[in-house]
Amino acid sequence: MARLKHLDRIEQYKLEKIALDAYNAKSQAEKAVAWKASLNGKKTNRGTQIGYIQPFGAKSNFWFEANVLALPTDAPTALEESETALINAVVTAVIGAATKPVITTRPVGATDVVKKAKKIHFAKVVVTVTKGTIKDATSRFTGRKYSLPETASVSCPFGAITGGSDTEPAVRIGLLTAILVALPDAKVRFIPQGFVG
Repeated sequence: MARLKHLDRIEQYKLEKIALDAYNAKSQAEKAVAWKASLNGKKTNRGTQIGYIQPFGAKSNFWFEANVLALPTDAPTALEESETALINAVVTAVIGAATKPVITTRPVGATDVVKKAKKIHFAKVVVTVTKGTIKDATSRFTGRKYSLPETASVSCPFGAITGGSDTEPAVRIGLLTAILVALPDAKVRFIPQGFVG
């Protein structure tokens, strides 16, 4: 019976294959335009700022300069409340006074600072909230309609706290606690530190 359903949809699949081939034939710039259009204007213009991160296990004088999450650059009225709260909670947890796994002023005693770190696998926190609504969406690849739960997600790299005495698991616990106090229903996951040499 399942195979018969696929046979019934064969014309639909043909049209979707044509749409997919047309998408794959686009230039990178054209794909970027299609991606932006698929967001329906919902993409938040999140702010970034320069932060200083000390990798776990590094010497106390060794830091990286990197772009980290900042408060939104849009006016508050242009953001949905849940997304504003999400960004505020993550920025406060990562750059707040309690833990400081990222600092925004040059660290005291930082005699070895690598500027504009690229291709560095810092530890990262990823926080997602579900807004509780379902919207109709259209695949930019095939044109197929589908239902999409509205979510907001942000991420930010982090390192050891000032002084570098905490381990990565200990800093994770501090971040998790701070974020869940602000956003009890958030989903929080961590990407472990990788290559930072």
